[in-house]
Amino acid sequence: FCTLLGMATGESHRERPAPLHDPLYGTTDKPSEGRDRAESVGSVDANGIRVGVTKRRLLVLAIYVAYGLSNQFQYVGNANIVDQLTEYLDCSKLEVNMLATIFALIYVIGAFPACEVFARMGLRLSLLVGLGCNGLGAVLKLIAVAPLKAFWLMALGQAFSGIGQIFFLALPPLLAATWFPTSERSLATALGSLSMFLGMALGSAVPPAIVNDTHRDQTAFAANYGSQAAFCCGVALAGLLFVPAHPEHPPSVTSPRYAALLKERGSAFDDANRSAASANNNDAVEAAVPAHVFSQLWAQRRNANFLILVAIFGVGAGSMTAVSAVLAQMIAPYGVSEQQSGTILLVGLIAGCVGCVVCGPLLDKYRRYRKPLIANYSCLVVILTVLALLMRFVDPTSENFVPICYMAVLLIVICLLPTLPIGLELAVELTYPLPEAVPATACMWSNALFSLIGTVAASLIFGNKATRPEGQALIWAIDGLVVVCLGLVVFAVKEERRRYDAEQSKKAAADAAKVGGDEDEPLVAPEGAQGVSVSFF
Repeated sequence: FCTLLGMATGESHRERPAPLHDPLYGTTDKPSEGRDRAESVGSVDANGIRVGVTKRRLLVLAIYVAYGLSNQFQYVGNANIVDQLTEYLDCSKLEVNMLATIFALIYVIGAFPACEVFARMGLRLSLLVGLGCNGLGAVLKLIAVAPLKAFWLMALGQAFSGIGQIFFLALPPLLAATWFPTSERSLATALGSLSMFLGMALGSAVPPAIVNDTHRDQTAFAANYGSQAAFCCGVALAGLLFVPAHPEHPPSVTSPRYAALLKERGSAFDDANRSAASANNNDAVEAAVPAHVFSQLWAQRRNANFLILVAIFGVGAGSMTAVSAVLAQMIAPYGVSEQQSGTILLVGLIAGCVGCVVCGPLLDKYRRYRKPLIANYSCLVVILTVLALLMRFVDPTSENFVPICYMAVLLIVICLLPTLPIGLELAVELTYPLPEAVPATACMWSNALFSLIGTVAASLIFGNKATRPEGQALIWAIDGLVVVCLGLVVFAVKEERRRYDAEQSKKAAADAAKVGGDEDEPLVAPEGAQGVSVSFF
């Protein structure tokens, strides 16, 4: 949120419009003047469309971050109170662990149908459906512990929260493309992505502080799940009141809103991009994008770069997500309590969120994706190898192992989390002009699938009580998977920047059109280019 505030008040935007005359805004060189409708007056291109950004984009992103945080809090919120929840609801540890797999299972089943919902209902309505399911799931889980003590109702509430997840995970690239200009797009994707991990961090640390060996009665459980329900319902209300259907003006020439306005005006769409794609031999970029999600994905069947990236994304991030769900059980044989394990994961994930914030502006500036992935995966291999050796040879006492856990988790998460926005942005670049939600959904679907497989496998291996050899074997297995991911990035993935190339082609065409016109004539917005009014409801 501090980063969002800096974006709102800062004067460091690289693309400041020159003073211009407009019948709606007048002549000004201070884009922030006037109504909140436009932070930047922007410019009118050859198609008569004004490109500009609004400060409301920061509020929309903040609501999305709160949505993701509350949803992923519920995803791992039971992982560090397994013993207390088992006793309170009279169920097994395996059943409690399966609550986390409900999220992954629902996402694997419903991710691509949700993409179709995005296409038909739009960003606002899809977001509201997700927020509603997220809030309903939290309320049902509150009822499951107070006044009832019903595991089946807890599982039902988790299922509704999982439905809310399918409208959340794949949204960062689409939200960034819809609301943010090119110079802020990767940062917006990074901020949206880190909300998932921040929610997991808080979900690992907060519940053990409320429900623990000292406080394990109905009051403690009601406080834990009641606070979750209140926050989720508050975020849903904020989304209903403050998230419009679309921005006043498209923020860039490759945004979905720009394409919609072009279609309304009957203009030829994406000619510059087609010529750029032809010049780069990008056969996967088709002149006409298929209408349905599965057709769009089928059109990418020969896009080897994208398919390999989806596999890498799932294996790398999904396996680590599975470990976070069973972390408390894995390190318990080393004398680390559930509350300590929650604090360890909280510290690590907050540090990883800082890494996401740092990588966003760097991606916007350098437009390089492959080298950061290689560097991050290389560091992960080294860290996991050292951790596995320490787990084998260090005396298993809390005095020795708690510092090791803090350092290992901190380094692992710092290296892992930035791969999420990097991978999502690269997937969008590789599949342009597909809608941003489609490649993002494919990546997150792969993540959820491997997370589901990993969580189920780890839960079955650990059972009701984990041992040291089982934890060591899990770390070695994940280390091997990361080595495979590193090899694929080095030898199989090629960096293509189709969306970026399309933007540069369109800018060059617009500059050429300006050179051909009368430079002394003030720029006047054509009739109908003032933008489209926004209805919040």
